[in-house]
Amino acid sequence: MIKSVINRARDWDDFNGNNPASKVKRSPNNASRTRYLNSEEIRLFLENCDTRLKPLIICALLTGMRRGEILGIKWDDIDWGQSLIFLPKTKSGQPRWIPLSPLLRDLLSRLPRDSERVFPLCMITFRRLFDRARNASGLPPFRFHDLRRTFATHYHSKTYDLDNTRRILGHSTLLMTQRYLGFQAERLRVGLDKMDALIQQTSREDLNARISPQPALTGDILPQENAIVPSQGYASGLSK
Repeated sequence: MIKSVINRARDWDDFNGNNPASKVKRSPNNASRTRYLNSEEIRLFLENCDTRLKPLIICALLTGMRRGEILGIKWDDIDWGQSLIFLPKTKSGQPRWIPLSPLLRDLLSRLPRDSERVFPLCMITFRRLFDRARNASGLPPFRFHDLRRTFATHYHSKTYDLDNTRRILGHSTLLMTQRYLGFQAERLRVGLDKMDALIQQTSREDLNARISPQPALTGDILPQENAIVPSQGYASGLSK
């Protein structure tokens, strides 16, 4: 921030000389934050949301939109015919369309339209209601932006479509989207049944064979006939 301000001052001829912050190294991006809400935490949080806040939170959980994007939605931005929300201004500077799920479409259609904006909350009221619901739910600390990570994690865990996740979030690269995905052990287990099948191709008899006890070593080399070798099927399978 300081480096950028001084560079701008130099461009405007308001500062002369070298930028004293030019040699300050930027800290690496913090990719360690992976806080997202699981299904039980979502339930607890929604149960403690004020009626003015709850529709907004559901919108965040079902779209992954940023706080500013949600608070800025106008009724004219919703295409009811195609079930889409149009975001003309985003962090990336590029407009994007957000698909509406049937549940969210029904929820929005039942909200009062006594304001130009869909969620007419001022920032002070929003923060007060959000902090109150979070504290009342008794959950570990999380920020509103973590709801965006929550959407990304659950959506990807159900679809395994990284590119669609990227498009909905409005990221320019897949790498940025991957940083938003929380760790889920279940995702690592997908396909392990297929790995089991690889081993099960070996005959059941070979898999269940009991290896007879071997005599204690006395310095002599075991006879060749007692040596344990892989079955022909298993060995050929591993060599492929």
